[in-house]
Amino acid sequence: MIAIGIRHLKNRLSFYLKQVERGRAVQVTERGRKVALIIPIPQDVHAAALWELTTTGRAAWVGGKPHGARRPVVVKGPSVARAVLEDRR
Repeated sequence: MIAIGIRHLKNRLSFYLKQVERGRAVQVTERGRKVALIIPIPQDVHAAALWELTTTGRAAWVGGKPHGARRPVVVKGPSVARAVLEDRR
């Protein structure tokens, strides 16, 4: 990630936008305080949705494989196989 000041960003905006196009994130600071983050737009729809979930704090990933639900979902009613057989009749 590149960290730059606002004045420097204004002077070399084209250069930093090209860096973002290449996949690098640019962190903008004002007097040492973080004020903005310029990131590439995800091309994948799923990646964009995941990015939104993680940046809003509604989801987090700490690496590794998912472990699944602690309590498995219990489905009440007839089985799917039975419903398919009834639908075919």
